[in-house]
Amino acid sequence: METRGMARKASPSRNLLSALEGRVVILEESMGDVNEMIDKVDDRITDGLQSMKEQLREYVWDTIDSLENKLVGKDDALEAMVIASKEEINELKGELKIFKAAVGNEMLASKPKQQAMYVPKPKAFKWVRSTDVRRGGTDIGTWRKF
Repeated sequence: METRGMARKASPSRNLLSALEGRVVILEESMGDVNEMIDKVDDRITDGLQSMKEQLREYVWDTIDSLENKLVGKDDALEAMVIASKEEINELKGELKIFKAAVGNEMLASKPKQQAMYVPKPKAFKWVRSTDVRRGGTDIGTWRKF
C-alpha cells in the first residue's frame, strides 16, 4: 500500500494504549515506593518489639530477684525465730524437771497433811412407826397396841 503523500493519522486507540502504559509504569514505581515504606515500618516495629521484649525480660528478672531477696530475708528471720523457740523450750523443760524434783522431794520430806473431811452427823432415830392407813399402814397408835 502506498500512502500518497498523506500522513497517517495516529489512531486514538494507540494513544490510549501508550497513556495506559505510562500510568502502569508510574503505578509500578509507586508500588515499589510503598513496598519500601512497608519494609521500613516493619523493621521499625520489629526493632521496637524486640526492644520492648528485652525491657520486659529485664523488668521481670529484676522483680524476681527483688522478691527472692525479700523471701530470703524472711526465711532467715523465721529460722532465727524457730531456733530461739527451740532454745526456750529446752530451757522450760529443764526448769520443769527442776520443779518436779523439788515438789517430789518436798512431798517425801513432809508428812501428808490431814485433810478435813465433811461427814454429816446422823439424825437421832425416833422409833416412830407410820400409822397412816392411807399409806398402807395399820391403825395401831401405840407400841402397847402393837
